This record gives sequence, structure tokens and C-alpha cells, in this order.
Amino acid sequence: MVRQSRRCDRAVTETYDSVDSMKDSRASPFRSIRFRLLQTLIIVGLILSIIGGTSSFSSDKTYTVKPLSKVGIILYIIAYAAEVLIAVHASRLLPTGEVEKGLLFAVIAALPFILVRLVYSALGVIGGVHTFNSFSGSVAAFAIMAVLTEIVVVVFFLSAGRRMPVGVGQPAV
Repeated sequence: MVRQSRRCDRAVTETYDSVDSMKDSRASPFRSIRFRLLQTLIIVGLILSIIGGTSSFSSDKTYTVKPLSKVGIILYIIAYAAEVLIAVHASRLLPTGEVEKGLLFAVIAALPFILVRLVYSALGVIGGVHTFNSFSGSVAAFAIMAVLTEIVVVVFFLSAGRRMPVGVGQPAV
């Protein structure tokens, strides 16, 4: 499993590098710095969601959504929109290499499932809809819209990593 993860990480880095070399213009959406900014946005959203989620329980065991959780979900929505734009743009510009095609297919195939998970979180945190509350809401909604969608996304990316050649991204010795 660790070896698959390393191969996937190397392939993503190699894809970043090949995308960077595709376009020399600074106006290109495919610059490593833009990918790093997107990753930073997602990490900040994750941190805010964790802080907001852990501070949402009071001493009398009631759950109140904190503003940090809402900001975290909004950052996820912004990052998702950016990811969709990048995936659509990449589908027209990427070279025809097998590694790039496999990763792009995994990203595009995962987007609807990520959207469902994001909608579930947004309805529970921002919308305040009780059915979508992870702690006291519907178990069926949680199982289908949160757990199942995450499993599907993981399977897509593990499959993409499994199909990559062993030597992808390894430095020449």
C-alpha cells in the first residue's frame, strides 16, 4: 500500500512537472505554484473544519456548529470549483501520456462523488439541515452521501495508482 502511494505521489509530481513544461506563459492555469495554492486552501479548510468540529460540543453534550466549520466548508467549495475548472481545462490540454490520462480520468470520475460529499457537509454545517448532521442525522444519508462516496473516490485513485508503471517518477541511477 505504501509503495502504491509513493508511486502515485511521484506520478502526480511528474504530471505537475510535465504540465509546467507544456506552457511557458505565466497565464497558464497549469503552474505548480497554483497547484500548491490549491493544496494550501484545502489544508486550511481541513484545519478550520477540525478546529470548528472539535469545539462544537459543549459541556452539556449539545452540538452547535461553529463559524470555523462553516468557513472550512466554504474553502472546500472554492477548492472544488477550482479543481473542476482545472480538470476541464486539463482534459483539453494534457499530452496523451498514459500516466496523465489515468490520473485525469480518476480526477474527473471522482468529481461527482466529491460533490455529493461536499453537498452533504454543506447542508449539515452551513444549511443546518438535521438530516445531514453527522452526529444526530440520518444514518442512511450519512452512509450513502458521506461514507460510500469517500470509498468510491479512494477506489478510483487506488485504481489509477495501481495502473501506473513501477518506474514512474523514479530518478535515474
